[in-house]
Amino acid sequence: MKRNARISDYLSPRNIDIQVDSSSKLMLLDYLSSKASTDIKIDKDVILTGLLRREALGSTGVGGIAMPHSGGGLAKADISCGEQGGLTRPYMRLAQLSRPIDYNALDNLPVDIVLMILTPKESGSFSLRLLSNAARLLRSLPFCAAVRGASTGAQVYAALISEEIFSPPSGDFGRAA
Repeated sequence: MKRNARISDYLSPRNIDIQVDSSSKLMLLDYLSSKASTDIKIDKDVILTGLLRREALGSTGVGGIAMPHSGGGLAKADISCGEQGGLTRPYMRLAQLSRPIDYNALDNLPVDIVLMILTPKESGSFSLRLLSNAARLLRSLPFCAAVRGASTGAQVYAALISEEIFSPPSGDFGRAA
């Protein structure tokens, strides 16, 4: 059975941080790793190392957004979060920054929306579908405007649900009733 690659299946209002104050890419990735560590019980340094290794291959920032990720066995930089604490399903965390930061983005634009994605090592092609759907979501101008204007994680999540209803992720034909 194919797993859904809807972002809303792996991101909840509880994992959406509003007005995150960060002055650098490293500080932001450390913050996200710390939050993830608390939620998924994997050592923060293991998560941070995986994210930094992936970023060393090339920035995941472009167009004012960033999508740092690790796992899925997709790159030599991946860590196996599953070996550390049993990551059995994808984990996501979205941060709306209080002010844009230099992220060393491909287009040199500062970043103010960040979606971190961690996936189990064994999730190969599923990880690719999930990353593809996340990239499509983050290219949506209405969704990004809603994120930038939100004052709660619930507002961002509502925008996410709306986006997925009207623009279903690839390989998915909307929500079942």
